[in-house]
Amino acid sequence: MLILSATHRYFLCVAFLVLLASTGCGPSGPRTYRIPGKLVYDDGSPVTGASVVLQTTVKDQAVVARGMATPEGKFELSTFKEGDGVVAGEHQVSISPVPIPEGTKPLGPAVPSQYWDFSTSQLTTSITPQTSEIVITLARSGKK
Repeated sequence: MLILSATHRYFLCVAFLVLLASTGCGPSGPRTYRIPGKLVYDDGSPVTGASVVLQTTVKDQAVVARGMATPEGKFELSTFKEGDGVVAGEHQVSISPVPIPEGTKPLGPAVPSQYWDFSTSQLTTSITPQTSEIVITLARSGKK
């Protein structure tokens, strides 16, 4: 039978508590969902060269997911780490153009400035674990 001194028991207990604290209780933050997205104009054509931002509130904290539209208007969102998805909830949406280098031709028409800010975009989307695709539709004129 192994008998430990009080000092050894103390250090063993401290080491165990440090190990327990360092492992944590699982991933931090709310759960995210990887849901494909599509950004289109009201005529069905893709919105290209745009940044997509969704914002919701979880436990009184703003949680933001970001993505970039491909030339086909498709996007993938990242919240806490690259490609992890978006949290469930009611989201405000903003869409803004991605700056292009001088002398480069834009991939498509400019995103109307109304959509650049949450307060003026009037765009929202609801995300649930059952959501299979996020479709965001913009009016070319900016008046929807």
